[in-house]
Amino acid sequence: MITIYVVKDTCLHKIVINLNTEILDIHNIICCGFYVTCMAVDVVWFKRDLRCRDHAPLLCASLSGRPVLCLFMIETQRLKLKDTSPLHINWELDCAVALSKDVKKIGLDIHFHIGDAREILEGIHCKHGIYRILSHEETGNSWSYERDKMISEWCRSKDIIWDEYPNNGVVRKLKNRDFWKSERDSRMRIPINEPPLFSNGITFDENIPKMNDLGLEKSKLAQLDARFEEKLIALDVTEAKFAAQRLRNAELDKILQMKTLNLRSLETNFQDLNVQLKTVQDQLSNKSLALLSMEKDQSKLFIKLSDSESLSRERMALLSALRTKFQIANDSIEKFESQVAGLILKRSQLVQDLDLARNKVRDIEDQNELVKLALSNARGEIDEKVQVARLAAAKADALEA
Repeated sequence: MITIYVVKDTCLHKIVINLNTEILDIHNIICCGFYVTCMAVDVVWFKRDLRCRDHAPLLCASLSGRPVLCLFMIETQRLKLKDTSPLHINWELDCAVALSKDVKKIGLDIHFHIGDAREILEGIHCKHGIYRILSHEETGNSWSYERDKMISEWCRSKDIIWDEYPNNGVVRKLKNRDFWKSERDSRMRIPINEPPLFSNGITFDENIPKMNDLGLEKSKLAQLDARFEEKLIALDVTEAKFAAQRLRNAELDKILQMKTLNLRSLETNFQDLNVQLKTVQDQLSNKSLALLSMEKDQSKLFIKLSDSESLSRERMALLSALRTKFQIANDSIEKFESQVAGLILKRSQLVQDLDLARNKVRDIEDQNELVKLALSNARGEIDEKVQVARLAAAKADALEA
């Protein structure tokens, strides 16, 4: 005799079966509504959380002591949605295949199923007997919300526990946002847990589905990849143009710096010429004062000559000497005047050169402003394109979520 436990109408029944009982009798017991449940199973439902590290449902399943069945479903109803692309399904399927290799290392198998979620769970329940379903809370669209409501109603009808665990900052059933931050921060402080080890995983011997099994053509994926590559190439070209414009701006900045240095040098030379001109003017003033002093001396001599005829010869000699000195002084003054005229000409020429240099600097600054304006427009166009791409990606992520 053997003893087994069966469930019927949500009640656990103990049945003692004689070893001589035919297999047909046991089959009839099952067909009459009994599910042989030597131990019911925990189903870990992988939705969008395709990882085994820091996975709360997987960790809780390891603590129950019951057999564990890991489930990944490709739902046919989702394939018909407008916001579902073959690229999404191909990516999720690749991630699930990679996940199956990871969970294999901890003693589990991923069970791949295609179809309706309730029908798939119903089949697993009939075959193994589900005690509890563990999954993460899913933040998706209206279809996933209605699907979860249907699965929740089915679990209540079968007396199956469905435990959902948060994996982000979305807090369900909040009346207001007063305590949202404290709840979110408490979630973020939960330490990361490593993948647990299992010895009671339910094996999966069937084939892993491929894109062809879902009726999705790989040519569509190839077209999407080609479009994405075209967008990347266009972005690379834009970045290259932007880099070339940067180089041009750097060259213009160097030219402007050189012109600025030249202008400063001209201003320094002009200041030096002003100092030299002031020195010449001071010298000329001193010569004028000396000339005035000589004229006073000459007048004194004339007075002395008028008072005394005996001093006429001396006066004539002195007068001649004074005339000679006066002539020399006049020559010196003419030389200084010619030098001053030359300096004035040089100053006017430097002023003209300075005005030309300033005009050139203004032209260069105007050109630089035009280049900066063109660069700003190019940056604006690039930012708009990047923003459009980000919005498209965000929409795709939101729709995918």
